[in-house]
This record gives sequence, structure tokens and C-alpha cells, in this order.
Amino acid sequence: GMPVPLIMEFPTYHGDGISERMVFDFIPYNNSSAWGVELNQHEITLKRAMVDCFKTQLNTISSFPLEKESFRLAPQYDFSSSPHQGVLLYEFYDWGMSVKDWLVLSTGARRLMGLEQNI
Repeated sequence: GMPVPLIMEFPTYHGDGISERMVFDFIPYNNSSAWGVELNQHEITLKRAMVDCFKTQLNTISSFPLEKESFRLAPQYDFSSSPHQGVLLYEFYDWGMSVKDWLVLSTGARRLMGLEQNI
């Protein structure tokens, strides 16, 4: 068969479990480590132009730094448990989703895909 590609992730935003919105920061997961790349002026200008095109999320992503990109290998997440202790960021809003709902949906999706173990 073909080799399995590496799955990378980048930070966006999440809650700290209490009330703060954490921006451009990874949720800690089993000592996984991240690395960053400092962008040059041309890359920063290009990134600014791309961010400016994303009008529907401009208020959300305008606080992301432009001068750096961060990455890490995506951990093998356990989708049967909450990503962190405390209240999840989306639970502070009336978006119709709770961690309990998410866990039911993720369990159903894994079952539907025939995934007995976490991915």
C-alpha cells in the first residue's frame, strides 16, 4: 500500500476552560511539541492580503499574529473525551453545541466509519 501521510495542524483559537479565549495557541496534548516559522516581509504582506479576504471571520482572526506560522504533528486524538478540562469555548455561546453533544456525535461518526479505536 501507499505510505500514510503525516497529518499536520496549526493553531487557531480555543478556550482555556474558564473564560479566556486563547489565540494562536495549541491545546496541550500528551507533550506534543510545535515549531514555528518566522515570515519575511513579503510573506507577511501576502498573509495580510489573505486574511483581509476572509471578511466573515475578520473579527476573529484579526488577533492572530501575522509574522509567524506554527505547526505540529497532529496527535492521535481521543475523540471520546473532552479536549481539555472545564468549559469549552463554544459552550460560552448559544451555538447549540455542548461537549456532551460533541462526544455523542464523534462516537457515532467513528462507529459509522468502522473506527473502533481513536484516530
